[in-house]
Amino acid sequence: MRISFQNLSFPRMTPDLFNPAGRFQPPQESECCAYAAELGMDRDQGSAFHDYQTSKGWFVGKSKMKDWRAALRTWKRNAARSNPKLATSLNQTAADRIRKANVG
Repeated sequence: MRISFQNLSFPRMTPDLFNPAGRFQPPQESECCAYAAELGMDRDQGSAFHDYQTSKGWFVGKSKMKDWRAALRTWKRNAARSNPKLATSLNQTAADRIRKANVG
């Protein structure tokens, strides 16, 4: 019995996360700041995230990071757990954005 792999298709990695060679490309600090602002965080937190990950070589444990956006969302969640005032502030910012979107 022979198995043919010619007709199989495999999903491609999204181009914004990986360079053409298929390897992780660390984001610029401005990208982290912009995405942090999108999540309702301070731009300074985006900068702190970028500095921290750069110091670690963009590794998660012993593996190279695959999705920095997911890591930044986790950074936000962990910050909210460790600092309840920050959680209230972040939730209020998100609520304001939703309210503005519904009004305008």
